[in-house]
Amino acid sequence: MTTTYGWVNFGARCWQFVWTLITTALIGNVIACNINGSSSATTTLNYTMWTLSLCWVSMFYGLAASFFVSIAVPVILVGLDGLTTLFLFVDAIVVSARIRAVDCSRLVPSKLPHNYIAWGSHHDEKRCREIQASAVFLWFLFLSFVLTLTFAVIDMRRRGLKGAGGAGGPSMTQVRD
Repeated sequence: MTTTYGWVNFGARCWQFVWTLITTALIGNVIACNINGSSSATTTLNYTMWTLSLCWVSMFYGLAASFFVSIAVPVILVGLDGLTTLFLFVDAIVVSARIRAVDCSRLVPSKLPHNYIAWGSHHDEKRCREIQASAVFLWFLFLSFVLTLTFAVIDMRRRGLKGAGGAGGPSMTQVRD
């Protein structure tokens, strides 16, 4: 991790850690406080938690790979970051669409569907705000995974599929006296 690239990649992984931790805490609290929420809302929240668990795996492997180059297999990094980025993109769109652009302090049941994602708690306003914050943090998390996916693709092109490549110089057979 002596290059600038290594430090930027490490910083991006730390950024992922912060957003993953915050979003997991928010969604975990929404799930824990769920009381008779609609099945579609519960399904959306469960998918979000599943996506966040994939974020944890991908982020921890990426952090370990930034410290220990011997375990950094570019194909695995690209695969994990690619899948996580895809699932986060879908999740951020779904949560944003389900929460809509509402004022959480003015939730009117007659103007929102019966299966609205914020229904299902003793404190619907709090649940609404937590889901809105989670939607924003999911987008930040998505951007951080786009960044690390870009780094992983660059690294794979530079080092090869298995990570055995060097710095990109000529091989010994091309060097002449």
